[in-house]
Amino acid sequence: LVLDGNPLPVDFTWSFNGVGLLTSSEITFGIDFIEFSSLSSSNAGNYSVTATNTAGSGSGEFSLVVFYAPVYTVNASFTAVEGNMYRIDLVLDGNPLPVDFTWSFNGVGLLTSSEI
Repeated sequence: LVLDGNPLPVDFTWSFNGVGLLTSSEITFGIDFIEFSSLSSSNAGNYSVTATNTAGSGSGEFSLVVFYAPVYTVNASFTAVEGNMYRIDLVLDGNPLPVDFTWSFNGVGLLTSSEI
């Protein structure tokens, strides 16, 4: 963001997804910057800043996209009856979503994305 005004702004407010931001140990900001001590997927979203001087106010906004490693969420253990069909669904999150994967059973590879 580039800040300009005459006189220079004397007040500013930052927002994240429409909610006002407060300085914390994870996020600090000033009139013309925002800094993340350790960026995470929860920081992805829309940011805006409004600056005010005696002549009025102006604002700027941007979207932040955060890339992060794939994470599967699944129940840790299952019980099934022998001979029955059984399906286990996993929830996958990541940005960008992965395009390569490998299934394994007891440490032995079963199937990779290139084999589908």
